[in-house]
Amino acid sequence: MKKFLIITFLLVALIGAALSVGGFIWWTNGLKAPSTSNKTQSVLITKGSSAESIAKKLHDAGVIKNELVFRLYVRFTNQAASLPVGQFSIPANLTVPQVIAHLLKGPQEVWVTIPEGLRREQLPDRFSNALGYSEAEKVAFREQFLSLSKSDEGYLFPETYLIPKDVTPARAISVLKNTFQKKFGTENAGANLDELVTLASLVERETRNDSEKPIIAGILRNRIEIGMPLQVDATVQYAKANLSCPDAKGECADWWPTVYLEDYKLKSNFNTYTIPGLPPAPIASPGLASLQAVLNPTESNYLFYIHDTTGVARYATTLEEHNANVQKYLR
Repeated sequence: MKKFLIITFLLVALIGAALSVGGFIWWTNGLKAPSTSNKTQSVLITKGSSAESIAKKLHDAGVIKNELVFRLYVRFTNQAASLPVGQFSIPANLTVPQVIAHLLKGPQEVWVTIPEGLRREQLPDRFSNALGYSEAEKVAFREQFLSLSKSDEGYLFPETYLIPKDVTPARAISVLKNTFQKKFGTENAGANLDELVTLASLVERETRNDSEKPIIAGILRNRIEIGMPLQVDATVQYAKANLSCPDAKGECADWWPTVYLEDYKLKSNFNTYTIPGLPPAPIASPGLASLQAVLNPTESNYLFYIHDTTGVARYATTLEEHNANVQKYLR
């Protein structure tokens, strides 16, 4: 019995040693570079990517040998949460530690999100913040961006973009305008495009969700058809900000200030409480849903709308019905 136990112990020890050696070989082999070639491969890491999905992308691109080894390595070294997002060009002759170091240097391209409904002046800092610019670099980028885009309000399309880290203001503007053309302008070009975009910018600022955009677009068209002032508060906000923040540097504490009763009398050709019809130009960047809503508005007899305290749109045909909605939902 004693002899059997000794033999069993020796067998277990030998198996354990073999496994240890095998595991060591597996581990060290998985850390090695998959190739001796320095040819780079493009790898796109998106926001919210897990270590598992990053490992798969790197393996599929041929820049790591073993997905599990990569995942274990970033976990044991506490670097999983530190991996940045963006577009990377990675040589195939790097070890796993070198690949990670390459990633941590930062991407060649970064994600920049331009939300719907922002003014032109709000866009430069979206780029600068994503690109990690210093304050001085932000000021220079903003001033050049605004100088080059003076006539482009409404045509700087809101979208999430992958932007080169060395992008210039001129190139950034070109990307935004080209995207507008691809998404909307090419199929809907015409003499009335400026009017469409201007109306869409009002719809963008006046609505809370996509489902109400066609209805409110229809209401604004109804007002135009009967010669009723548009009376869009967003245009008053735009006019008020223009008067309080006229600085060409694009700096303002609030580009969409609260509107008070006295503001409805502001002297501005953007104030649709005092001017007939549409303002002379867009007031913001409309998204595709707002642009399509203007092209295909919902037909109705509505002339009025408000949003109640929960954000739900309430519509009315007559001023009497509108005043009743105000009393019922806002007071």
